[in-house]
Amino acid sequence: MSDSAKVGEIVALLQERADRGDSIVETVKAVGDVVGVDVR
Repeated sequence: MSDSAKVGEIVALLQERADRGDSIVETVKAVGDVVGVDVR
């Protein structure tokens, strides 16, 4: 996946989670999954 595709996916993910009212911790973990970073 290209960097720009990752950025687009992360932005969409952030918007979706903000709409649902997810906690910042859950959001960071989800973004970590997309980028391939293990966030504890």
